[in-house]
Amino acid sequence: MKKPTHIRIRKSNYSDSNDVLRLIKQLEPELTNKDLKKVREIFEAIIEKENYLNKVAILRNEKNRKKIIGFISLVFNLTIHDLGLVATINEIVIDKNYRNKKVGSILLENAIGDAKSRGCTEIEVSSSLDRKTAHQFYKKHGFKEVGKFFSKEAEI
Repeated sequence: MKKPTHIRIRKSNYSDSNDVLRLIKQLEPELTNKDLKKVREIFEAIIEKENYLNKVAILRNEKNRKKIIGFISLVFNLTIHDLGLVATINEIVIDKNYRNKKVGSILLENAIGDAKSRGCTEIEVSSSLDRKTAHQFYKKHGFKEVGKFFSKEAEI
């Protein structure tokens, strides 16, 4: 498959939810239908929030048909320890048929540009230990491994 050449990045909207769910399911195949319903609810809840930025990568093919092939979600937080506004990448996923074709790089660099224009002092991302390919991708884009991330499920 050739590298896509007609890619456009834009802010997500409500009508993107089915495509975003399709991509999230590729990223997390173990998600159940109940989980995906919750994903949709969260996506629709954050789509218009000022401290979130959700963007999609759209491919236009030879027949002028458009297809969403990538998604990135960032959240912006003012933090004391970073002395300013920090962008955290919550998700980035590229359609499995378009990986390793520069789509992720285009989407990431676009989002980094948005973070810089908002005045972010830092851009962070966490990644599961087993996602070695993702780790290499982030390093290629100048991210450095700087610490450990700890997680605990909240007991409700």
